[in-house]
Amino acid sequence: MIKQLTYVFLAAFLAVSCFGSAATNATANHLQWHENFNEAAQISASTGKPMFVLFTGSDWCTWCIKLENESLATNEFVQQLGDKLVFVKLDFPARGVVPPQLKQINDGLKSKYGITSFPTVLLLDPQQNQIGVTGYKDGGGAGYAEHIKKMLSGYGAYQNKVKSMENSKISQK
Repeated sequence: MIKQLTYVFLAAFLAVSCFGSAATNATANHLQWHENFNEAAQISASTGKPMFVLFTGSDWCTWCIKLENESLATNEFVQQLGDKLVFVKLDFPARGVVPPQLKQINDGLKSKYGITSFPTVLLLDPQQNQIGVTGYKDGGGAGYAEHIKKMLSGYGAYQNKVKSMENSKISQK
């Protein structure tokens, strides 16, 4: 009897241990989304990380839901970009409630950046200059991460070229 109880407790302990570590890994494999654009912009400015701004209709937009489920929520995407960007989700739900002040800010950003369809992903540098715009793309998390990395890399190359040209003009004077 004591031997059986020992096995039961050991099995329970192992199950709890495994579940606990799986829960920890699952938390580590999720993006940290910000709903407040201004707070995210401050984080971006202080860390130097670009912003990934998702304009979404989380409870009605089929392509928004597909983007999140097929790409953004995958381990591949999170592992490649999770710590390299500041993630912002600006939601425009049909049935959900967004606090009035946040809704006003979101509507203003939608207008400011000329967002006309969902999902739209806007990449901004830490000074809130536009790096690029994209939406849903097939290919899963790894493919979407590569797509975003190409946009960031292209912008970085462009910025380096501009700096090089500016330095060239200064040295010619």
